[in-house]
Amino acid sequence: MKTRTAAALAAVIDEMGIEKSTLAKVCGVSRETVSRWLSGERNPSRTHLDQIAEFSSKPISYFVDDPTPARPTRPLHRRYADLILRGIDPGEAWKAVTGSRSPPSEAEWAIVQETIEESRQVLREASKGQWEKLDPAEQEEILDRIDQLASRKRRR
Repeated sequence: MKTRTAAALAAVIDEMGIEKSTLAKVCGVSRETVSRWLSGERNPSRTHLDQIAEFSSKPISYFVDDPTPARPTRPLHRRYADLILRGIDPGEAWKAVTGSRSPPSEAEWAIVQETIEESRQVLREASKGQWEKLDPAEQEEILDRIDQLASRKRRR
């Protein structure tokens, strides 16, 4: 039997035009786990719901009836960098953080590409390619460094 959460997840996948594998990468779980969520066999954890809510730009209440307060949404450039570092396709990541299905302008894309490369460099230095093995606090520290890079870029 489909639960409210399962129905909401299916709607997000459909609305965003993404694959189950994309949602699996966002949450750091297998495609099979996402299939279990969609069938109602299992429910995502609160951490996974927070990740999905942030990725889809939906409030947590879209997925559950009685949500506890959610953590604040991170800035768009930080959300985008996090998605790219998780292996999400840049076009899908762009749609997720901006809500736009149209591609970025040439100027936006140049900044995005530079930010991605800087983000990857920070990640390489900080984790030696082990992003998914880092605990959330370590990931936050790396994303803070990405924020610092983005702030410097805005001041230029």
